[in-house]
Amino acid sequence: MPARLILLSGLLLASPVYASDPLSMPDLPGWSGYIGAGAVYYDVGSNFITGNRFVDLNNEQSQGLDRAPQSDSVTSPDILLDLRYTFEGLKTQLFVGNLVQDMVRLDLTHQIGIRHSLDDWGILSAGYVISALPTEVWEDPFLDEGSRKRTDRDSQGVRLGWSAIAGSTLGLSYTYRRIDVDNDRAGEELRINGELTMEEQTQLRRDGDHHRFEFNALWKLSDNQSLIPALLFTQRSIDGPANEGQSKGMQLTYLYEGANYSAAVTGYYSDRDYDADNPVFDEPPDADEYGLGANLFWHKPMGLNQWDIRLGLLYFESDARVEFYDSDLFGASLTLLYRFR
Repeated sequence: MPARLILLSGLLLASPVYASDPLSMPDLPGWSGYIGAGAVYYDVGSNFITGNRFVDLNNEQSQGLDRAPQSDSVTSPDILLDLRYTFEGLKTQLFVGNLVQDMVRLDLTHQIGIRHSLDDWGILSAGYVISALPTEVWEDPFLDEGSRKRTDRDSQGVRLGWSAIAGSTLGLSYTYRRIDVDNDRAGEELRINGELTMEEQTQLRRDGDHHRFEFNALWKLSDNQSLIPALLFTQRSIDGPANEGQSKGMQLTYLYEGANYSAAVTGYYSDRDYDADNPVFDEPPDADEYGLGANLFWHKPMGLNQWDIRLGLLYFESDARVEFYDSDLFGASLTLLYRFR
């Protein structure tokens, strides 16, 4: 659950307006991209996520296994980075920085990789994905008496992509991540109290593999307006059978690009399914998930060339069959960005 909340909020806060053009390579060799800094505010309700080394959510005390989580507010620095170097010939590019679709401060995920143009066949990319600053989760999220303890949740993997397929505006990507929770004691207190067996507790383990596929397209409505529809599928192959399952979603982004202002609005829906009953609740915590995000860019504020100001807003909600698994998030960010080109 924490991974899902983080990923979706990143999808909605980040904006394709500012991402490197996935359908082409730069016109000139050398450095390109951007760096930025600012602040982000979240109001988060979750029984699983607790923050990172920058911020802490004040939700150590559970509201009970039969109740939805209490919301808590938090602020965090917002540091954005996307550096790219294009070689002579304009066919190969190295890049490092925040993943555009995971750009959210509770999970500082970075990617180091390479893009290569195959001319009319499109652009291939490959990258190594790592959490630069691990997310913190609860050792035992089901502890409902006393304060829960934090532990790190690390992830690393690879991302492969193919954009501008055969000269079209279609794109595909595949991301593999290995997830490791340092001290995973989910269900331990319930087992000690005799409410779970040892076998049932092992079903709650959170270590495992995530496989995510995305298919997207770019539709030009006019010279400065576009639609980007996307289909998303995630397979969770987890050590604990109660956490295995799939997520099937769709996303639609509207882009407006003007001389002084640009904007992006993204809507998201997903159906999150589990393969087995959760032994704590005797049913799977399947969920419907919704999200809406908007970004506004002010280009060259007060006449400052190569500088932009970004305002981001988002709302995300996961409505689960089990209230304990409900989650919601409201976010707002203000960031000053410098473009190298």
